[in-house]
Amino acid sequence: MLDSHISPRSSSGISWLKGHKKIIAWKVYFYAFLCMTLLSYAGLMGEKARLIDILDTLASSALLVAIFSYTYKKRLFSSYGWIFIGLFCLSENILYTYLTHITLHENSPSTTYTFGTILIWLINLPAFITLFLNAKQK
Repeated sequence: MLDSHISPRSSSGISWLKGHKKIIAWKVYFYAFLCMTLLSYAGLMGEKARLIDILDTLASSALLVAIFSYTYKKRLFSSYGWIFIGLFCLSENILYTYLTHITLHENSPSTTYTFGTILIWLINLPAFITLFLNAKQK
């Protein structure tokens, strides 16, 4: 028993960690999303970017701001502002998925594309959750 000297009411040790797991997870997600967004900016610099790629990078930046705002408890926009940003990001992600499917895969369903699409939506899902949690805050 490593923590036998810490009482259950103590604010240190394991009891402190249990209460902060969610905050730590959001911070890890924020920094991982930051790295992905910076990589998308680097990708835009190296090639001739399509309009949808620029919009995707802007939507990723907006999602990054939403994650930051929720994680660090910063009130950056009103509820209506967050809803507007959320609708923009959601519609852009749907459009990006559709246009990438048509332009890159000629409407032929492939397992790799389907897996990649699901993976991207799963990576973005917590960011969308933070958008609407920010909109819900008063």
